[in-house]
Amino acid sequence: MLASASSPDTALLDQHGDIDAVGGLRERLALVTDPRSPRGLRHSLMSILLIVVCGLAADKDGYTAIEAWANDAPAVLLTVLGVRLLNH
Repeated sequence: MLASASSPDTALLDQHGDIDAVGGLRERLALVTDPRSPRGLRHSLMSILLIVVCGLAADKDGYTAIEAWANDAPAVLLTVLGVRLLNH
């Protein structure tokens, strides 16, 4: 269930908009070949790329800042992005 219309999580989702409406972002990212071995993968390449895109859109630069942004992101936003939640 998504947060109420007046919650901060909903405002964040409104700020990021419909990720699929932004020039077919998911479809374009799906074209990226995943060079990793499937053994031991925790997150899909799509999840990682969407987190990076959103982190960059939030003015985060570098791996550490993007990781911190993802760790602080509301669970509802990560769910919309299709990220499997670990420790949330």
